[in-house]
Amino acid sequence: MVLTAAPLLREAYLLAAAVQSPFGWRERDWNGDGRTSYGEFRYAINLGKRPAECPPGPPGTEYFQLKDGAPYRVNCARRWSGPPGPVW
Repeated sequence: MVLTAAPLLREAYLLAAAVQSPFGWRERDWNGDGRTSYGEFRYAINLGKRPAECPPGPPGTEYFQLKDGAPYRVNCARRWSGPPGPVW
């Protein structure tokens, strides 16, 4: 009985940590497919976020690995200053 309870307790701990992470649901969609999978939800446990420089535009957000501070991804806000109907 103890052997079957241990993995369930570990999973419950990881889910509790993922729920308390500082990311919203859309931020947790790491692969950009429009939905947050269970793996992406749990992966947020290992990441932190901080402000990032995004020249020449407004500041963005850098996601980094908590274990060593290595950058994972940088999201820069894109601002369009041209005519209506931008093409990215």
